[in-house]
Amino acid sequence: MRLRESCLRILLTYSISRCLTGRMKDLRKLFLLQRIPYPSPVFRAFLGRLSQDIEKRCGLASLLQRLGANSNSICRRKIVENLIFNWVVKGARLRTRHRAEGQWVPFFVVISPTMHCNLRCRGCYSGLYSRQGELSEELLDDIFCQCKSIGNY
Repeated sequence: MRLRESCLRILLTYSISRCLTGRMKDLRKLFLLQRIPYPSPVFRAFLGRLSQDIEKRCGLASLLQRLGANSNSICRRKIVENLIFNWVVKGARLRTRHRAEGQWVPFFVVISPTMHCNLRCRGCYSGLYSRQGELSEELLDDIFCQCKSIGNY
């Protein structure tokens, strides 16, 4: 990553994290970030989509509003780093490269490391499976490394 992009990432992480207060009016401040010439077209497209969601008060804006209201500042910063920069920006580059090579790459990956959940949430698939079985730490580490290599963080 180039120096300019690294500096912008740090600045944007701080700016975005400060907008995650749980109030929609603070999320609207993210509109100002569209003026910053961040080199990633994926990030600019992400901000455009987020702007639409903020106007409609739905989708990602609603998720970020809830996360802002229910998490501390360190957690909010990590959400921005991992969700926005690793998955949206860095991950998109990797996913695009793999797709250009003719490989199918999932947009995201869901992992159930254990089948011990007993919540019985409506619509959840976990109640359909036996309660036995766990993924080992070694297997989980291998799965995470594979996910990262294809752009899923």
